[in-house]
Amino acid sequence: MEEFTERVEISTFAGNSSLPGAERGRRNKQFKKVNYKEKKLKQRKNCKAKLLKSYNEWRSLQKGSKRRIPSQISKEENFKTILEDLFDVAHKDALENAAEEVKMFLLQQRRRGRRDTLAGVDVEYAESQAPRELQRKRAQTTKEL
Repeated sequence: MEEFTERVEISTFAGNSSLPGAERGRRNKQFKKVNYKEKKLKQRKNCKAKLLKSYNEWRSLQKGSKRRIPSQISKEENFKTILEDLFDVAHKDALENAAEEVKMFLLQQRRRGRRDTLAGVDVEYAESQAPRELQRKRAQTTKEL
C-alpha cells in the first residue's frame, strides 16, 4: 500500500522594517511533507472526498428545495441523518488512552444523534453576568413593591 504524503505550505512573512517597502511585506513560502502513516492521522484524501461528496449532494438538494414533493422531502431527511454522522474525528485508538470522562464523551459522539457535548461552565462569562443578574433582581423587586 502506498503511503500518502502531502506538501503542506508554511507561510512566513518578512517583517524586517529596515528593508524597502516592497521587500518588507514579502511572503516567504516554505513547504514540508506530512506523512500520514507516521503521524497516525486520518488520510486527508479520504476526508476531502467525503466532504466534496456531501457538498455536491447538498448543492443538488438546494437546487430542488422549492419543490415540496415527497421524494425531495425524503432526500432532505436522508441527508440530515447522514450529516449528523458525517465524520468521526477521533483517532481510532482514542478510547484506549483517554480519561474516563473523555471515553464517555467519545462513546456518546459515536451514537446516532449526538446529544451530549463536552464543555465546562464558562467562569469568566458567569462572573461578568453576575452584576447584571443582581440589577435584574433588584429591578424586579422594586417593580413588585
